[in-house]
Amino acid sequence: MSVVVMIVQLFPWRFFYNATIFLSVLLKGDAQVARHVARIAAAKLKDKTFVGESVLSATEVDHWIRFSCGKLQGNNQEHTGAVKELNSALALRTFLVDKCLTLADVVVWSILQGESSRSYF
Repeated sequence: MSVVVMIVQLFPWRFFYNATIFLSVLLKGDAQVARHVARIAAAKLKDKTFVGESVLSATEVDHWIRFSCGKLQGNNQEHTGAVKELNSALALRTFLVDKCLTLADVVVWSILQGESSRSYF
């Protein structure tokens, strides 16, 4: 799946004050589209809990999204190892990042739902 998104940003540079710059960005894959939409929504709503409130939290969200799109969708051996890693990460907590639902939880859940026909052990 590919989506072309037009991004409009204002850069307060000395010579280009209030200049509007259009960038064409090609996003490939559901996780990248979800990450982009979630970050735009977080900026608009001024609430970054869904994408990570701090730099560390945002990095953890990105890690779990990459994890779910990589190891979690890998061959059976990689998948089994990834599920065990996920189980150990969630052993003492409810959510993957911070103490609330984030995009990482949603992406991991959706990948597991799509992979529900696999046997995990």
